[in-house]
Amino acid sequence: MPRCLCQSVGDEKGQAWALNSLAFSLNQMGQLEEASDVITRALAAMRALGDKRGVANSLNQQAAIQWARGDFGAAREWFAQVLAAYKALGNVAGAAAVLTNLAELEFADGQVEQALRWAGEGLEIDARGKNLMKIGA
Repeated sequence: MPRCLCQSVGDEKGQAWALNSLAFSLNQMGQLEEASDVITRALAAMRALGDKRGVANSLNQQAAIQWARGDFGAAREWFAQVLAAYKALGNVAGAAAVLTNLAELEFADGQVEQALRWAGEGLEIDARGKNLMKIGA
């Protein structure tokens, strides 16, 4: 794998975020195995750096990769970790987005009642924050 500029100058945090972005891109291109390997490295780096926002973002990427693989069980587990991370950070918008993703995942898996519960929780958060774009106002 080619070196990124961050790596060349010893910017570990920049390198971790570059890996996160690379994993996202690989996932979008359908290169799921490589995306999973890269996000695993990014997550380890974020944890080592103590970058809680980066950890949450990397967990979210891992959940998305597992979902793309069709492994709904693993995706649920990763999304649960993402939700806990966003709540610990006080990132209510991030938590609402994860709940929306969980709703979509459950619906895709035929779990309509659970999908409605997750969607309802996400909408409740968005309504409290007056996020009108997401509540259809």
